[in-house]
Amino acid sequence: MKKAVKGSAKKSAVKTGPVKAGAVPAAARPKAVKTSQATRGGAVAMLGAAALAHDLPPHQLGRAVPYLLTRAGERMGNSFSRELRPFKLTLNEWRVCVALHLQAHQRLSEIAAHTSADLSTISRVIDGLIRRGLAQRDRSSVDARAIAVSLTPAGVVLTEKIIPIAQLYERVALVGISDEEADTLRGLLRRVYDNMGVLAR
Repeated sequence: MKKAVKGSAKKSAVKTGPVKAGAVPAAARPKAVKTSQATRGGAVAMLGAAALAHDLPPHQLGRAVPYLLTRAGERMGNSFSRELRPFKLTLNEWRVCVALHLQAHQRLSEIAAHTSADLSTISRVIDGLIRRGLAQRDRSSVDARAIAVSLTPAGVVLTEKIIPIAQLYERVALVGISDEEADTLRGLLRRVYDNMGVLAR
């Protein structure tokens, strides 16, 4: 009977150590939320003690950078998409065309990197442009074994018709912003995009 009591006491005992002043007991700590490895290793680690203690400031949508970026991007994207309709191009198709206009003989992976689109989307876009006679497959100038993509003469002509419209949209978007401020803005937007890579993996 004594052995049973001793074993029971061992099982019910809780290992404890010295508790520091101001420390939060383990049972009172917020439970971890299951997230991706990148999130656990990056964003959650950056939240800090204040976030884990739920001591967060009020979230103001009008000051939230993701909201402000999305709002500006959607307004410009939706408006420019209407300009593309007479040319029977989507926004993704336009981005591929202008990327190939700047640099021909690109592989799919290069086009995806230059347009920030995934490979499956780029593959569908390229197939559509080829069917319409706006793009063609050829050999990569870097690797003769790899297939690359270029604009056809018709694709070049179409792209050059739209470029002035795209440049007009940029000028309108940057009204009241100096050249120096515009360059700073471009750099900050690239930095924000790179920073968000920790959550996109």
